[in-house]
Amino acid sequence: PLSPLPSFVATTSMEEKSGWLWKRGHFNTAYKYRFFRFSNNMLMYYADDKSKHPKGSIDILNADLNDNEASNEYCGFKLTCSSRVFLLRATTRAEVANWAKFIRQRKKTLLESAVSITSETSNLNINRVVSIDWNQRESTGTQGTLEAELKKLMTTKKSAELKK
Repeated sequence: PLSPLPSFVATTSMEEKSGWLWKRGHFNTAYKYRFFRFSNNMLMYYADDKSKHPKGSIDILNADLNDNEASNEYCGFKLTCSSRVFLLRATTRAEVANWAKFIRQRKKTLLESAVSITSETSNLNINRVVSIDWNQRESTGTQGTLEAELKKLMTTKKSAELKK
């Protein structure tokens, strides 16, 4: 069991979010209390809120979020990357929901901004992908499909530009 937590400290906007979460260690599997802060697509974690150098980071563009499997008792969620699974816990389910919503929104915003780039010399219209209903994809668990489509379109766009 985890010890009682200090008061939750967080700031939230579309530009920033930071706060305290428990993070399970990779080698030492005990949970440690870490301060998390977003920087673009990276969720950085620190020993405390005064630290200038992160202990590590999670690239949310390459991470799958799962907040459904975690037990309500433990108020947790999971970020799965290709090389590691990050298990994180908050003090309440409401905080888990807040972090999950923010992570999904940040990822969506970053992906949409990546595809909003259009080429003046190409007929390829990448913006059509943005019209895909993101909420429907979230509810069916096919976010990975959207990411694959975006990567494919970006590769096609780059190939078209290189041929010129």
